[in-house]
Amino acid sequence: MATSPSPAKPTSVKETMVATNQLHITPPTDWAALLGKYSLWRYQLSDEQNRFRKFADVRFFSRFTNDYKNKFDQPFYFFTFDQPGASLYTLLPADAVPRPWLYHFGNPQEVAPQEICSERVSPDELRPHVLLKLLLALCFYENGPSERDRRVCQSKFYLRVKGAANGKYLTAVEVQPVVEERHASHTLTIKVEANTFERIEPEKAGSYAHLGAFYELFESRGYTYLRQLRPNQVATFTRELYQQRTFSGKRTQADWHHNGSAKHPQQYQESRSYQVRHVQERLQSFLTRYGFSVTLAEELMQRQKPSKETLPLHRLPTVQVVDNRLNQSTVPAADYLKWLNAHPFTQGKTTHTLPFELVPADKVDATRPLLALLDADRPAFETTDRQLGLLALAGHQDPYRILYQKLPAVVKQSLNVNPNEVEKYTVAEDFLRYDAPAALAPPEAGAAPEPTAAPAAEAVPELEEAKQARLKVAREAKQAKALALKLDVCLSELWLKWVIAGKAAAPGEGSNLPLLADLPTDWGFVTNNWLLYFEAGALRFADLDTLEGKKLLKARFTSWSELKQHFLSRQPKYASLEPTDEKAQSALRKAHFVLVGSTVLELEQTEAIAMPNWPVIKLLKAAEPSASAKSLAALGVYVGGVWATPQGHRYLVSGATSSQVAEARGHHVYEIHPCGPVSATQLATLRSLLTVTFVRRNQFTVWPYPFDLLRLHQEMVAN
Repeated sequence: MATSPSPAKPTSVKETMVATNQLHITPPTDWAALLGKYSLWRYQLSDEQNRFRKFADVRFFSRFTNDYKNKFDQPFYFFTFDQPGASLYTLLPADAVPRPWLYHFGNPQEVAPQEICSERVSPDELRPHVLLKLLLALCFYENGPSERDRRVCQSKFYLRVKGAANGKYLTAVEVQPVVEERHASHTLTIKVEANTFERIEPEKAGSYAHLGAFYELFESRGYTYLRQLRPNQVATFTRELYQQRTFSGKRTQADWHHNGSAKHPQQYQESRSYQVRHVQERLQSFLTRYGFSVTLAEELMQRQKPSKETLPLHRLPTVQVVDNRLNQSTVPAADYLKWLNAHPFTQGKTTHTLPFELVPADKVDATRPLLALLDADRPAFETTDRQLGLLALAGHQDPYRILYQKLPAVVKQSLNVNPNEVEKYTVAEDFLRYDAPAALAPPEAGAAPEPTAAPAAEAVPELEEAKQARLKVAREAKQAKALALKLDVCLSELWLKWVIAGKAAAPGEGSNLPLLADLPTDWGFVTNNWLLYFEAGALRFADLDTLEGKKLLKARFTSWSELKQHFLSRQPKYASLEPTDEKAQSALRKAHFVLVGSTVLELEQTEAIAMPNWPVIKLLKAAEPSASAKSLAALGVYVGGVWATPQGHRYLVSGATSSQVAEARGHHVYEIHPCGPVSATQLATLRSLLTVTFVRRNQFTVWPYPFDLLRLHQEMVAN
């Protein structure tokens, strides 16, 4: 049996301390600092009141908490999962006694109000996440007179990042803490999502203020917050009033990190991670005053050496091309064929081209691979919220589905050649009207080049014409580059599917799949209830929803029940559920397991997200706002690479190169949870499977790439 390859030694080890969006918090041993100023109280619903809550409509939470906001002026947290019934916790001045709280559990015209009884509690009686979220509300409530006017929210709050104060819309980040409870200390993770807020007229909101949440802007410590108003203040409010908005099929965008630009040097402050750092520092300072020990989470990580392995695409036979576009008239398929046959790709130090052949759909040879040209993807026919898309509403059928149903036995991949974005169109014909990028038809020899600069003596109309010509050239060049990149991705996936189907060249010609040739046969990969394993050097797949698949899993690795038990025992939120519970089953399907003999390694995407080094960046920007922050000292892991802790159990995957301008999403820390003995060599082998760049073109994968083979296999089975 082959042994695991030894991990390659990097020529130079680069390591850095990686800050994350987490705080490590140890409660005080003495609560005197907190109890000297505040007392803790619990309004707990009776059995009857809690039963009404459980079966009330979805608006109960808003009505109930808004009623508290109107009647009282103290920070609070409503914990619906409290035992024996839901409870609202609040902080009062140390010597204060709560006023009676009467609430209508039913129609006010039909039932009398009932009192919700209150009792004093000690901090030790509260679940850690309840206490910390209550203190989060207090953090902004007691900071000064302007913050004391109204609570920001009961357990989350908002900071504006983009949009003028008097504009129609603005973007704010929702900061919501998640607390992982431990015996001695707790980890508070600051989750940050972007939201859109719309400015509205107060008189229009007054009639339903008791059901919603409305906000005003206020400044605090150099940051702009959205502060929630009491419902009874909305109708008479005189300043700008905002309400959160969602749009079907669209998510609000806010970069995790932005380096700023020469034109907008302060743009770095719109980074979501910039807001996270501010909140971390504010919470640390606040909690420390009450005896908590608080540290900003950091981890030492080392950069892994990237793999130089590429796919042997030159071993593909002649690729068939089918024109599967809805609009086949504007750009002839022959133009795409000419471009495909001239498209270069590299294999090591050698440049290759592949042979392509245009064939009718009814003449496809099942023994050869197929590339289908498309001009509309799935969102044009079905939106993310399962509504009919633009083309479906216009009566078009999805040609992708039709072709794939006709050719189930053919190894195929589709390439969308339409540069238009369907979200920007309201007329189907306009969306399907596109030209071929200039790269498909290079200028003939001797042809005059496109203008690059307008002569100074030109008239104004000619200046504008030259400008539009330059913009057209730039736009076509960008589209051509994007299309070439998509083709590279398609060809990589076509080869991977070719190997999965067992049609690749003989092993004597070299490895079909990099880094897997020396992988021992006792390795396997499981996700979405499918198993990938190796037999005589070939890939094999087993469906774990079948009895045969479960028997094979048990014979070669471990039983399905033990795999499930390992996952559920590590997930407290699922451990109390029935094994057949839908939530538990869904989570188990999404899990990623690596099997090494009888040892199970579960790979978890944690809530920890790497942060740029904001203390360093702030110093750079303070000295020169337009200064670039792209060094390892400033960006940390965002300079690119696969990073892992020295022990190898935690890792994160950044870009293949340094972040140039912006990072739309932060990079999560992944953790390897072993159940059974695992060696450092095996962990290094596992991490090496992250360092290839052919699955995500010129980018690393966040899961070891055999999981992409499982994904592609399932696509082939489904189609």
